[in-house]
Amino acid sequence: MLTEEQRYAAELVAKGEKIVDIAKLCKVSRQTVYDWKEKKDFKAEVDRFVNDIKTKSEKSIAMSLETYIKELEKIALTGKSEKNKLDALQYLVNRVLGNTTTKTEITTDNNKEDKKEFDLSILDQAIKEDSKDETYLS
Repeated sequence: MLTEEQRYAAELVAKGEKIVDIAKLCKVSRQTVYDWKEKKDFKAEVDRFVNDIKTKSEKSIAMSLETYIKELEKIALTGKSEKNKLDALQYLVNRVLGNTTTKTEITTDNNKEDKKEFDLSILDQAIKEDSKDETYLS
């Protein structure tokens, strides 16, 4: 069972505070904080606080997700930088269709044993370079 001091210290650890600052705020030595950090129940409390922080952050992001997507679409469609437009479009497509830079295994009919890997990222890079060339020609 943790004391209030230890719970507070666990919360501060979860938030990324420095040991020296935690010790001052809890009015204990740094060694005491290090000792607490080794205890199983203290670690569990830190994990609980970390999970709470993650959950709150995810909820906050989820509440604003529509705004983020609209801004990303705006950049993709009306941005001044071709690179930013391309990156935004690629990100949106990848979010819907999955990452397009995965490797695909190709088997030829002539010899089933003859397998070759085709890296789609090479094709993706070629398309990017091609679109850059078109930009310079315009």
